[in-house]
Amino acid sequence: MILSYALIPLNVLILGLMLFFFIAFRKEKEDEGKIKEQIEIIKKTYDERAKESEQMANEAKQKMDEALTQAKKAEEESQKINNECDIKLNKMQEDMNKKMQELQTLEDTMRSEASERIKEFEKEQREEVEKNMVSLVMNVTQKIFEKTLSYNDHKEIIEKSLDEMRFEE
Repeated sequence: MILSYALIPLNVLILGLMLFFFIAFRKEKEDEGKIKEQIEIIKKTYDERAKESEQMANEAKQKMDEALTQAKKAEEESQKINNECDIKLNKMQEDMNKKMQELQTLEDTMRSEASERIKEFEKEQREEVEKNMVSLVMNVTQKIFEKTLSYNDHKEIIEKSLDEMRFEE
């Protein structure tokens, strides 16, 4: 009996240890289940966030692609307008150069005509002066000498005088 009394604490101890291990193992299993649940929740949340991020990235990429397409269109339109402006500017420069040449030709023509008219006018004026001089000299000579020379004599004297004047010029 003594032995059986001695075995009782040992049995109690073994039962206590078994109960402890059972509770600890059970607690460990419960904790493991909770941890697995938490891991599943985290994985699910991570997957949702990853999908949202991917969707946002795709939307951002799509918007960037649209903006890039619009920018390219705007650049092409700008280049087209620049080309048109260059063409119009070149045409205007050509037209302006053509008009300048026409004006230069007109100016040269007008100068030439004016020069010819001036020469013609000078010639007419000289002839007029010469005629008036002939008349004047004939009148003066007639009054000084009270004698009339023939027309040819007057003409000869005047022509010699005019030739001398031209020679002096």
